[in-house]
Amino acid sequence: MQTSPVGSGPYFMAYNGLTQTIWVANRNSANVTVLNQTGIPVTTISTGAEPQFLAWDGGTNMWVSCYSSQLVEQFSSSGVLEASYAITGHGQPSGIAFEGGALYGVTQNGRVFSIFSGLVHYSSGAIGDNNYDIAFDQNHSSLWVTDLNQGIVVRVSP
Repeated sequence: MQTSPVGSGPYFMAYNGLTQTIWVANRNSANVTVLNQTGIPVTTISTGAEPQFLAWDGGTNMWVSCYSSQLVEQFSSSGVLEASYAITGHGQPSGIAFEGGALYGVTQNGRVFSIFSGLVHYSSGAIGDNNYDIAFDQNHSSLWVTDLNQGIVVRVSP
């Protein structure tokens, strides 16, 4: 067994295939720790408040949802902040997933959003009241969203 030092409140992780590193969202520290494949910290990147979920876009960017600051931040593989997107008016961003040139996410209040061409787009209606995570199916034709309060998973079209 091996342990690796990261920040306070490590939450979710994502693998960056370009740099072969593991990114760890440290919710209580407002940062992300980047580890090499042997578990050695490479760098620590400051983020918005309460980073929770991460998604690699398959290219050069890692995306981070920052719950309390209501932001989704886009970082280069080297850790440089490329863009910051305000997710406001629909609850805090939680789960995120990247597919087909766009980032998809869900807010805690059940609004599905996407970010592409530099803009945030929202679904027309809410799908629940305490949503947490989001994932694509194998065919990339449906998004699946968890609803903590109702104990269900909701399938929606992207």
